[in-house]
Amino acid sequence: MVKPVSTPLSPAAANALTSAQVTRNPVKGVKRPPVESWQGKTPALGDAQARALLGALEAETLKGKRDRAILSALLYHASGARS
Repeated sequence: MVKPVSTPLSPAAANALTSAQVTRNPVKGVKRPPVESWQGKTPALGDAQARALLGALEAETLKGKRDRAILSALLYHASGARS
């Protein structure tokens, strides 16, 4: 894989070039693989799935109430309701 090797070498080679330690940048011209962004590609839960997930928790126990509160906050934030 090229990315893990070329990423730290590129600034080091550029620095060596500017400080006249080398006459040419050996990393120049190396093709880097495209950076894949997963932002916005995560499938969201539907309303029915979120309700089913919340409904699966025990509402009578203290741990169930805690888990329901945490999950509700996460689902609220993930739904984009705050944005």
